[in-house]
Amino acid sequence: MKTFLSLVLPIVVVTTAAAAPSRSDNHILKGRNLGRNMPDEERLKRNIHHQIQEQKKKQLKEIRIAVNFVSTKLSKQILDKWVPDDLTSSCTPEELCKAGKVLATFKAKDLGLEKWEWILHRQLLAYTKGTDCSKTQTATVESTLSSLLQNIYECAHRELNSIS
Repeated sequence: MKTFLSLVLPIVVVTTAAAAPSRSDNHILKGRNLGRNMPDEERLKRNIHHQIQEQKKKQLKEIRIAVNFVSTKLSKQILDKWVPDDLTSSCTPEELCKAGKVLATFKAKDLGLEKWEWILHRQLLAYTKGTDCSKTQTATVESTLSSLLQNIYECAHRELNSIS
């Protein structure tokens, strides 16, 4: 009987001791509840901010895909056309908006594309929605359409990396 009690008693003590949370467990449990203790208004703001960031990421990825698609579909003659290009290394929304307006002057038919293939300008304007680029001065620099597309791709890539 003594042998049996000496075997059972440590097992009971060990299992009951493990059930009580330690200090580190309490810290982990508190960390999991951060969102639950937050006021509803703050949680809503964070959720909206997150959704906007995700939408921006999606738009930037679509812009990069459209630039690659258009760059491969357009002929060399069209890619060598001179167009206004005010994109600088800062890649401001106003600059992307102006690039969208420059691209909007081209018609899909003139570029040798189907209407559904020529969406890059609309994607740029959707990304810069709310940006008023009509008040800014017209472009002072010109470059080839190919160079403008490359600059748009680089801006979208840089913006995407800054969001992530």
